[in-house]
Amino acid sequence: MNARAETIADKPIFRDAYRKRRGVVPIDAFHQKDAKGKLHMIKRADGEPLAIAAIWKNWKNPHTGQWERTFATIMVSANAAVASVHDRMPLIIEKQDLDRWLGTEEDPRDLLQPSADGAPCMKSLSRGRTARALRSRRCSPPASSRACRDLSSGACIAAICSRRHLPASACIRTA
Repeated sequence: MNARAETIADKPIFRDAYRKRRGVVPIDAFHQKDAKGKLHMIKRADGEPLAIAAIWKNWKNPHTGQWERTFATIMVSANAAVASVHDRMPLIIEKQDLDRWLGTEEDPRDLLQPSADGAPCMKSLSRGRTARALRSRRCSPPASSRACRDLSSGACIAAICSRRHLPASACIRTA
């Protein structure tokens, strides 16, 4: 699920989580299709992990009775680097802003802006390379662990990995 940065503080479905339960999703890269369906990989030029802004919530599954943690990533207007591919992109929290984003400030609205135009770099993927890139560059344990450690000095809140075959304990870290 995605939440629009422009309305996250006001929409009832996201408002409380935005004020009290913000997190980051550490990733190496994200993929975006352009209007023609061509896949592009967007990552940092320096190779450092990206911290994608997220909000999270616990809810009780009515079918199983189990408590589950769900999250939504926050989307902003695309910066110049991504705009040629798509009009939206994930909100990237810079290293110097992590403490504020993960802290107790109820409305860090000024952080809800696209990253600087040169922050992520983009690489187009050909058909043959697309499947290999998706298999090898998804969230792997070393990358997510390193990202979590590098991004927040061990206080990684709701850092969530998307690879299905990893156990939840390897993917979700809470403070």
